[in-house]
Amino acid sequence: MFQLVEVRELKVNQKYKIKENNLEYIGLFKGTFRVHSNTPLCVCFDKLTNHNSDKTLLFYDTAKFYAFVSEPQ
Repeated sequence: MFQLVEVRELKVNQKYKIKENNLEYIGLFKGTFRVHSNTPLCVCFDKLTNHNSDKTLLFYDTAKFYAFVSEPQ
């Protein structure tokens, strides 16, 4: 089961599901940065399971990020 989390809650090297523009990805969170102080926050992921590239992908902080959580027993 996945739970929506805020960008500030993301932990480096943890796996998350990312939803953006009706597409879904699963990858490892690597960090955030801004190009300039007045630009959107960029969120970096790599090792995406459903993307045909070994490169890091950047998402804006407007994407939705989901953490895997165990279902209650």
